[in-house]
Amino acid sequence: MPSSRKIVKVLVLVSVGVVGTAALLFIGAWATFDISDVGRGSMTYRLAAPRSLKSVETIGECRPPMARWKGRDGEGVPFSSLTYGSSASTLDILRFYEAAFAKQACEVETSASGSGAAPLLGMLCRNPEFASVQVFVDKEGACRDVTVGFTEND
Repeated sequence: MPSSRKIVKVLVLVSVGVVGTAALLFIGAWATFDISDVGRGSMTYRLAAPRSLKSVETIGECRPPMARWKGRDGEGVPFSSLTYGSSASTLDILRFYEAAFAKQACEVETSASGSGAAPLLGMLCRNPEFASVQVFVDKEGACRDVTVGFTEND
């Protein structure tokens, strides 16, 4: 019959293990809830980025993509975005994304020639992962910022 000291040690060890595991799960969930400036090669991106974000292709990439996403917080809708530098023309970028997202059940809602902070391309989607997608392109520079943003489904 095991001694009471051994039983106590085993119970303490099991308790520490359970509490430690719970703490790690909580920290992991919190750490992947609101993320900014994450590269595609990072472990956080691989484990926690939304599928819609992972599926974004780039065109004329001259600066590596950086991702941002925020999960449900009870106040706003979840969203994600990917920003990278592109050497392609604005027209080529917009055509590329319009064709790519049309294949994912999206229809053009807004298409503009560049009005400040408004998206150059806005699409509403009947997609299980996201409700809309917006594409923003900087006006100037050889390596312009391109941002592809998603409003995730509730």
